[in-house]
Amino acid sequence: PAKPFATKYSQVGMALSERAVARFGGQLLHALIALRPFGEWAILHVHCGNLFVGSNGQLQLSEWESALLGAPSYLEHAIDALRPLMEPAVAALCFALYEMACGYESDMPRPSDYPPHCPPRIVEHLEELFRPGAPGSPATLEDVAAMTLFGQDHMRVVGELHQPLPKLDQWCGELLQQQQTAQNEHRTGTAWLKRPLEVATPVTALDTSILDRV
Repeated sequence: PAKPFATKYSQVGMALSERAVARFGGQLLHALIALRPFGEWAILHVHCGNLFVGSNGQLQLSEWESALLGAPSYLEHAIDALRPLMEPAVAALCFALYEMACGYESDMPRPSDYPPHCPPRIVEHLEELFRPGAPGSPATLEDVAAMTLFGQDHMRVVGELHQPLPKLDQWCGELLQQQQTAQNEHRTGTAWLKRPLEVATPVTALDTSILDRV
């Protein structure tokens, strides 16, 4: 990174319409469910600073693999603070939904207010999620998918996403193996005896349309 986080992401953006929040939030919801089998590390870098919209209108999630390489996440402390209320992926999704609907980041670990232009239905959903619930029953991604903002179609898609993603699974395994090999060679001083490590082409963006191809 060439600049500090606070410098790069200090601009106040424009809030999205409720329809746009529902669309992109739903796509992010699908991506988070697809990433869940890899473990909690996969969601530590899921925030609006790493979301892009492709020319086809499809949301793309980049840098989600950064935590695998040990990159620190500014969301980690807030996510940990919300564990009694929601699973970590839900916390990341809630922060993204708030920023989409309000045009700026939420207070951490929960919003202190909602601007007048934030759609009432999104305010209602976020207040419900951030409100302390019954002990031992943190909100899940399935609970979010059932909210009226996303509609019934998302529940059907969510049911289909509990299948493994072999391409992503293979890529993560290869990356971990390469990192371990590099660390071992560094410790033993044998790295200079070998060719430069051939790093696989990184999957730096998870296009949610990948779910239709794997």
